[in-house]
Amino acid sequence: LPLLLLAEERAGAVGAKEAQAMRLVGEVAAVAGDRLVLPAVAIGNAGQLACDLLLNTLQAEGERVERIGALRSRHVLPMVGVDPLDVPEGEEPGRMCVNLELFRVPERQLSVLQVRAPIVEGAMQDFADEVVAWAKEAQFSSILLLGAADSASAVHLEEVMTGQFRFEANSHVSPAQVADLEAKGLQRLAAPGQAAQADGAVHPPAPPLQDADKLADELADEDVPKPVFDIAKAGLLNPMFRASEAARVALVALTLFCKEGNNIPEACMMAAAANAVAAVFASPPSRWSPPKCWSYLDGANPELSLFM
Repeated sequence: LPLLLLAEERAGAVGAKEAQAMRLVGEVAAVAGDRLVLPAVAIGNAGQLACDLLLNTLQAEGERVERIGALRSRHVLPMVGVDPLDVPEGEEPGRMCVNLELFRVPERQLSVLQVRAPIVEGAMQDFADEVVAWAKEAQFSSILLLGAADSASAVHLEEVMTGQFRFEANSHVSPAQVADLEAKGLQRLAAPGQAAQADGAVHPPAPPLQDADKLADELADEDVPKPVFDIAKAGLLNPMFRASEAARVALVALTLFCKEGNNIPEACMMAAAANAVAAVFASPPSRWSPPKCWSYLDGANPELSLFM
């Protein structure tokens, strides 16, 4: 697979623009009509962990999960490693993974684009633009973005005080779908200059936790894309909203306020929210099945006598 990726990079005779476009390396799959799920590559890696948790639990529940192939993008750092997902029965262990992999659950009309490496610094908007362009060309029905944001920076105090989860939908999502999300108990993410309250209404904002003058100076820079939401460390959230609005592609984003650390609980919360929004499972799973490699996230357990 890395050799295939290298061969694609060297195939420059097709022209610079086409050579730089995101391209699938692997099987040709009929993904038209699927909902595309991908992580926002934000603080705490909650979205990426949730994607692996969903895929691994689907396999454990007996659903057919197809590994379609890899996507080539010059905006994501290259990497190769051992596949973190559990090996399905009857398959050989030692399978490799790369930075961008596409999975499909055909019975659920669901595709998952897992991002296993950081976005190149300064290329967030470029990556979002090419993801949305590729998704539109592949005729995905909509995009579900699993993300996170810093719970202590660049948010209005009310955002954190009224719950840990938020959702937002762009203008290409129907009002009926938005109403359905609100009926599930999800609150909308406040746009700049607004603050969400527990009653779901929009009120004047509390003073932001960051320096307002510094933020105004940054937003005055013509070369800096204006944010859609004034929250920090949210990864692809703002770039994906800008790209999807311009391309007229329906996008729903789930945002979880969190911090860096062991975010397995946050991953479970995000996976449950994704299932509520996208009906990932035919029926709620009896239990989450995290990949076995998650047991090594924090190394060996400490000696309990140290805390006695």
